[in-house]
Amino acid sequence: MSSRNRTSMITDPSTAGELRGREVRDSSGDKIGEVEGLYVDTKGAMLRYLVVSTGWFGTKRHIVPMDDVSFDRSEDAIVLPYGRDQLKKAPTYEDAAELGRGDEQQIYDYYDLPGYWEYVRAKQTTPAPTPEIAEADVAEKLARGEDPLRPDVPGAGMGYDDIDESYAEPAGPSRVRWYDDW
Repeated sequence: MSSRNRTSMITDPSTAGELRGREVRDSSGDKIGEVEGLYVDTKGAMLRYLVVSTGWFGTKRHIVPMDDVSFDRSEDAIVLPYGRDQLKKAPTYEDAAELGRGDEQQIYDYYDLPGYWEYVRAKQTTPAPTPEIAEADVAEKLARGEDPLRPDVPGAGMGYDDIDESYAEPAGPSRVRWYDDW
């Protein structure tokens, strides 16, 4: 499979209808199942998890983070960056199970990935600039008509304008929901 035929980072919920039932392949290109479902963030702005029905364990589904998932146009298939053996041992969940923050942590830990919520935490804890840089940043924001006291948050313009530091905390309400807007 040529990498030029791949589209990476499938995260837009408007593509969800095109994903359902699509063939899923492992990192070596072998078919392992099909797309059974999706999880989106609670705002519905980003696809977060792909639910793969493999037939390996009956009604349980393998939930894979959308990080590094790609679409191979030439094969008309979703390609995961993981091998069959790794996927067989991955955490499984019942169909349309609610995923809490602990479940998300377990999934990301299994795939040895930093959680997407860590990017929010990192963005919120940037080092303090020098006074000269801070003054220049404030002047620049004022010149653009922006509020210099509003923190920069990832996802601005994508429905994340009201994200606060609790989004990055390990405890709290679920950050994702089952996508049923097919």
